Amino acid sequence: MPDTPYQLAQKFRAQLLQREQTAALQMQAVYKLVQDQLSRDINALLQEMKQRNDAGKPITPVALLRLARYRSLQQAADQELSRFGAQAGEVLRSAQSEALEMALDATKQILHSQNPTSTFSGLPTRAIEVSRAMTSDTSPVRNIFRELVTDQKIQFTNTLIKATALGWHPNKTAKVMRDTLNTPLARSLTVSRTETLRAYREASRMASKEAGVMAWRWTASKSVRTCLSCLALDGRLFDVDKPFPAHPNCRCVMIMFAPDMPFPAIESGSDWFERQPDEVKRQMMSKVAFEAYQKGEIALQDFVGVKRSKVWGEMRYERSYNDILQAAQKRATKAGMFLGIPQNVTVKYGQGAEAFARELLGKRVADAELAALAGALDGATVEVSAHTDGLFFNVKHPDILFQQRRLSKDELDRLYVRNLYFEKQQWGQPLTGLRALLRQIEFGRQVGVRYLSASAAGKPGKDKLNGFYTWARYGFEAELPEHRQRLLPNDMSDIKTLNELMQRGGAQWWDTHGIGLEMTFDLSLNSSMIKTLLQYLEFLRKEKRWP
Repeated sequence: MPDTPYQLAQKFRAQLLQREQTAALQMQAVYKLVQDQLSRDINALLQEMKQRNDAGKPITPVALLRLARYRSLQQAADQELSRFGAQAGEVLRSAQSEALEMALDATKQILHSQNPTSTFSGLPTRAIEVSRAMTSDTSPVRNIFRELVTDQKIQFTNTLIKATALGWHPNKTAKVMRDTLNTPLARSLTVSRTETLRAYREASRMASKEAGVMAWRWTASKSVRTCLSCLALDGRLFDVDKPFPAHPNCRCVMIMFAPDMPFPAIESGSDWFERQPDEVKRQMMSKVAFEAYQKGEIALQDFVGVKRSKVWGEMRYERSYNDILQAAQKRATKAGMFLGIPQNVTVKYGQGAEAFARELLGKRVADAELAALAGALDGATVEVSAHTDGLFFNVKHPDILFQQRRLSKDELDRLYVRNLYFEKQQWGQPLTGLRALLRQIEFGRQVGVRYLSASAAGKPGKDKLNGFYTWARYGFEAELPEHRQRLLPNDMSDIKTLNELMQRGGAQWWDTHGIGLEMTFDLSLNSSMIKTLLQYLEFLRKEKRWP
């Protein structure tokens, strides 16, 4: 049975990594000579410093710079590291050239495995241009090896001056000096691995584009060693014009599919992670991140960070838990998500309602905060009544025709608010429903509400009810029914939820293909629902429709 595209991609990936390992061994062999020579020079310098110290003539930092052996060490470091940089550059050039040839062969075989009648031009013009740029003497990669020489000389000088000023024992100085010698090799190996894989991916992408491919799929190796960012991106589709935004040492691959061939369904990295036992997840996350993940406060996708460089372009990386929280708070504040407590509200309690509110929330909250939980606008009147299925809110405001909410607990004893009905008056202010929702989110989080739920009604066209679209834009989440997934355009065929659809630019598609659904909204500050909401707020600000 012929290999599948995924099997072929993994075979070529294994070959590429084997070639990269060969390049690494070559660099290590060359650098061993550098280390040996410089270690001898370091020992000679430290021996002279020890002799002078034993003779009662300790070396000062200024005197160190005048020693002939110090100048000799600097000259040797310059010569040896320059030689290594040149040889490492040649090793990388050779590895990249082989990777480029391998990429073209892999692309041809992978596309042919899907459609034996597909044609492949052999050496695409754009791929050749990319290969020449990547392996030229003026490429950014070559400059890195040149910079190693300067950086290491500075490191040598700083270490020796520090050791002299602090009176380190020669043995300690020797150890620190030798440790600094490992830096150029470690950086060189990272550069070699990263740039060899970059060359392979870029040639694959260019060749595939010229063959008519429209998109590529991110494919990670699913294991406990895989970074959370790559795992979250596994299975995602990207336009063929987008280069692979890998982090240093990333070993993920891009899978191309022949034109007019559907992308087959696969288990995504997120799905794989979700079915792993807790002990595996703990190995891959920090303690606080795992606890937040268990509570539903963060998702795997939150670990995907984005950096941009004028030289290297866009790069994905794994964010820390603290980075995730700080970024979420900063983004929410900037987007104008926090409206503050409603002003001039009146709360009217029915029989037993005030006591029932304290029982549900576990404490007494101010009337204005309770009104905010129901989404009250400034100047609203909120009627609160106790029922067997929860605390019922009837909100009255000049801009609103109907607004009813219910606070209760679900079968897992979690607090949630059911948004029952909402309709604004014809003369009501624009985005009235959005302002009401923001109040619910802000103060719901403060009093321990876990999520909101709603039955989003309506359908495309002139239907009076448009909750199916509006609540989806505001971030409410639901699984896309299969009969709607089948209608998605090819570059969105992997989307399974409303949040994914909104975040990837599918709002207009949903406006013409959407249906009424049961929806929920997780109030965790970093939930995918909050992200979708923030994306919409940022859109409104660009349109000058939000303060």
